[in-house]
Amino acid sequence: MDLNFDKCEIMSFNRNQELQNDYIMKDSVNGKAHLVSRSRIQKDLGIWIQSDLKWHSQVCSAASKGNKILGQVLHGIRSRTQMVIKLLYTSLVRPHLEYAIPVWCPYLQKDKRILEAVQRRYSCHFWF
Repeated sequence: MDLNFDKCEIMSFNRNQELQNDYIMKDSVNGKAHLVSRSRIQKDLGIWIQSDLKWHSQVCSAASKGNKILGQVLHGIRSRTQMVIKLLYTSLVRPHLEYAIPVWCPYLQKDKRILEAVQRRYSCHFWF
């Protein structure tokens, strides 16, 4: 199986993003040189990693998925009993908000507010 050079990317974790070298990979079959592109954000195992090691894109992704599923739950379920909605929230929405949270634990207040907004949207509809 050959390496697809178009899918190869480099991400550097340093403060000065301008002082970075270009990387060239040579094809072992025909000796052709390929310039490897740079990436500031990459998704690995479902977690968005940024080159500045901030987790804002992961927080926004988790909140977006949580809001989408919460909207489907709120609009698509006729039975609005406390038990049913709580079960759907804990089984469908919370896993997206809490996926791999020990790795990307939100430490900035703006990121915490984004995640709490999803939980607040749920709690505003149902007073338990």
